[in-house]
Amino acid sequence: MKKDKKDKNTTTMHEIAEIRSLMERSSICVSLSGLGGILVGVCALVGIGLGYLFLPESGGNTLVFRALAAGVFLSALFCITFFSFLRSRQTKIKLWNTPTKRLVMHLATPFVAGSLIVLKLLELDHFELVPAASLIVYGIAVFSASHYSTGETRWLACGEILLGCVALYLPAGGWLLWAMGFGIFHIVFGAVMWNKHERNTEE
Repeated sequence: MKKDKKDKNTTTMHEIAEIRSLMERSSICVSLSGLGGILVGVCALVGIGLGYLFLPESGGNTLVFRALAAGVFLSALFCITFFSFLRSRQTKIKLWNTPTKRLVMHLATPFVAGSLIVLKLLELDHFELVPAASLIVYGIAVFSASHYSTGETRWLACGEILLGCVALYLPAGGWLLWAMGFGIFHIVFGAVMWNKHERNTEE
């Protein structure tokens, strides 16, 4: 009898944990902006276009590349943060909450560590490996954070990692694959998120 009661309590606690996890994920997906995700992809495509315009003239200067990469990163970060903030105000759900903090921590830890590897590749003039490394690093970071987000996020992460692995063996097309991963994939991801979580609320 006591064993049955204990098993019942264990099952109840497990169900409560699952409900809590589901509620945390829902609060994130409601707050994150699909439009912001689309603009992240647009920023990446603009960045790759500017790279093709200015990097050949600079002779592959790493300072120019770093300035361009920093500009793309900051623009993308602004877009996703700003539009997610607007989304959180619309839904009246606090953006910077506990699940969001966990998501950012799990995203930032591998991303920062991996970015140091990418910077080292630039320092060693292994420019052809940068697209593959950045795709793989970003994919791993997103996959790490996907536990606190939606299923679409995990698909995005797997796509980035797959493209990065292909780019390792096709260095000539590395930047094209980079544009596909950071540009096209993000636009598709943002469109899916908008259609699934935001479209009905805006109509």
